[in-house]
Amino acid sequence: MASDLKTKIFYGLCVFSFFLGTTSAAFFEEKYEFGNGKVNFFWIAVVIGFWLLALFFFRNIRKKERERAYKTIREARAVDSAWEEEKMARRIAEVFFKFEEAWGHFDIYALKSCATENYYQLLVMEMGVLKRRQRQNFALIPQIRDINILLARDESDNEKDLVVAEILARMDNVLIDTENSEMLLANYDYFRQFWVFRRENDIWKVDAVRSDLERSPVIESSLKGFAQRNGFYYDPDFSQVVIPDKGALFSKTKFGKSQTDNHIIGNLGGRIVEFFTYESAPGKKRRVTPGSDEKIRMLEELENPYGNSGNAAIPAISCGSGYAVAQAILPTRYYDILIRRRGSFIDLAPRGLKRYKGRECRFGDYISLFADSRDDINDFPLATDEFLEQIKGFPTGLNIEVVGSFLYVYSRNQSKVTYEKMLDILKLALDKICSRAA
Repeated sequence: MASDLKTKIFYGLCVFSFFLGTTSAAFFEEKYEFGNGKVNFFWIAVVIGFWLLALFFFRNIRKKERERAYKTIREARAVDSAWEEEKMARRIAEVFFKFEEAWGHFDIYALKSCATENYYQLLVMEMGVLKRRQRQNFALIPQIRDINILLARDESDNEKDLVVAEILARMDNVLIDTENSEMLLANYDYFRQFWVFRRENDIWKVDAVRSDLERSPVIESSLKGFAQRNGFYYDPDFSQVVIPDKGALFSKTKFGKSQTDNHIIGNLGGRIVEFFTYESAPGKKRRVTPGSDEKIRMLEELENPYGNSGNAAIPAISCGSGYAVAQAILPTRYYDILIRRRGSFIDLAPRGLKRYKGRECRFGDYISLFADSRDDINDFPLATDEFLEQIKGFPTGLNIEVVGSFLYVYSRNQSKVTYEKMLDILKLALDKICSRAA
């Protein structure tokens, strides 16, 4: 933790100098009416000096990060032309622009030419979810400001060669609701991402993309282990563009403010399933800083973005004041049906839903059943005594909601719920609904 400690101490000194300088300037201005010019000038010089030192400090860290990677590149290019710096930079930029355009137009053939087979399979599933949500995500006027190679690994087997590039770019990120021709989100700003490249058939292709948000190494390793054991993919940032906004659970979603994280996606019996955490009003997320232990750990994690954690334990998922959610795409559609575990004496119906006490029968002490008036609750395969009896033994706090063609299993009680438990109940619910649809 030495590098992290140095960075935090330096940040603290910069903030302290700024506070001390501005406070003293205000004090002397009040005491001497127009201020003491010499004193004010001294503190202004101190503040400027600290910030210039900070700029030098972090530029030096970034320089050392790049030097380690470029040393490997210089050694590799002597025997392999694929490692030529200019050629590699052009390929990274080419893949970036091609990827962004293909994603916005659902062009899976273009994606296949610039993504590894592993990442391509992941992207096809994610495009399927985006289409089912009836949304389209465009990257308009993309511009690359800087490309820095932070990690390079040259192996005797070219298929194992690896490059991690930090891309600082700017573009207009637009999210469209194609059903209603409504713009859900439009951001035009700078962003920083980390792109992992591997050689496939001697061509550099993107294998993973990550944002610069800080993540818990324990949780991240556990989530990757869960994904690997079940044949799923860990892709923590994707779910932002498909964040749900309908139903009792997601009624408070605000695009650009609400947040999903810890995302996993995969195929379960021919159905796309996802796992993520959701917060309607999250706090500000921290971003990795140059030279920090978090940055070093992140680069190590990106060497194997999908695997090598199969034996990791799955702890309860923590998401602050939010929810842990498991989601599946169904073969049939409903308006809105909610099976909610009772947690208090007062159990009011969510807005727009009606409570069906008659269907709760002997399970009314711990389960409440709500539905849109347009749904036929008598024909809903999860509103049966058999199914309600089966879920009775699951942890309290686990709820089920079906909205449109999406099934959600969610919980706010993270101390007793893991993705593993949520997968069990998701399988059970899918079996019931899919067998009825067949």
